[in-house]
Amino acid sequence: MKIAVTGAGGQLGGAFDRYLNRGGFEFRSFNKSEWDICSRQHTDQWLKNQDFDVLINCAAYTDVEKAETCASTCFKVNAEGSKILAETCAKTDTKLIHFSTDYVFDGMKGSPYQEEDPTNPINSYGQSKLLGEEHIKDADCAYFIFRISWLFGGRNAGFLAEVRQWMKQTHSPHITDDEISNPTYCHHVPEAVFTVIKQAKTRSIFHLANQGCCSRYEWVKYFVETCLKQSASIQRTTSETFKTLAKRPENSSLNIEKVSAFLKNPMPNWKEATRQYALQGDIS
Repeated sequence: MKIAVTGAGGQLGGAFDRYLNRGGFEFRSFNKSEWDICSRQHTDQWLKNQDFDVLINCAAYTDVEKAETCASTCFKVNAEGSKILAETCAKTDTKLIHFSTDYVFDGMKGSPYQEEDPTNPINSYGQSKLLGEEHIKDADCAYFIFRISWLFGGRNAGFLAEVRQWMKQTHSPHITDDEISNPTYCHHVPEAVFTVIKQAKTRSIFHLANQGCCSRYEWVKYFVETCLKQSASIQRTTSETFKTLAKRPENSSLNIEKVSAFLKNPMPNWKEATRQYALQGDIS
């Protein structure tokens, strides 16, 4: 099996690069300069000439806040880029592994979302990712779409990396307690993905995250006080305190029962995942 990984410079791409290296897979990772997924020329060049069996697309526009003022760029990458990849995968008989987000939901359900629940994104980022999903389905390629929530770890990026920086500046950070989802450690994703695609039918959507859900306040408090063992006074606040352009779902937590049925090893709880991150640091 010959594998291509786009978006190698990001959190998820870096996690797959590390996993594939350690597993002895035949693969090649591409950064944006090597393979711009918005370029049909780049995509044709690699997929039509290199005979890859599987394309793992980790390339994405992920800045939720900036997407509100740079929507055209966000949609170009997350929607149009996904369309180009899927259409070319269909022509070259390449299996596409693609990643979406919990932000395709509006957060009003009140309980963890299942794969078949109605989508209703409330910000540009979520809208662009949902449109990307639809383009992939329309392309009639062999695909797996994994929706992931609150990705962290790797490449010195993500929410907890920001928290580390905040703690250097203050011991009383203000963290929202009205946003709830499942933190997902990037290095727990690749093994789960490969376990699923070996068994499940193509043209499937899965929710993939660490077990359990929490608010950002609960997450930060656990990370700082229990994992980092730092003395701090984490201040509880609401999202209204921060004047953001992008609306965030109140509760976009994901139900992972469907994906769990395929896994040999259950996804660790978010607390265990956070402990592993704190112990291992930003491995890549």
